[in-house]
Amino acid sequence: MIAIATCHFNFAGYSRSASNLRWFLRHAELIGVPVFGTELYLSCQEPVTSSIAGWEQVKVGDSAIMWQKEKLLNHTIKRIPSEYNSIAWIDADVLISPL
Repeated sequence: MIAIATCHFNFAGYSRSASNLRWFLRHAELIGVPVFGTELYLSCQEPVTSSIAGWEQVKVGDSAIMWQKEKLLNHTIKRIPSEYNSIAWIDADVLISPL
């Protein structure tokens, strides 16, 4: 079985970024592929993924925003259950269209 690994961070608080993430998650659900992700957010922000299954939130201080995207993805991949034998890394702003 396949799962999607992705990450999300939006330090500027743009509404389009959160909207794209919701669109991405909705369409992944329509095609039946589970998404696992890690959201990095600043201590002055609220995470947008806190109510989404398969997501973990990591809060950082304003001086610690230089996380590498690959580090978030590797953190996510380690948490994906072993029942998934294939993992697709897809950015959360890629548009997935159901067939």
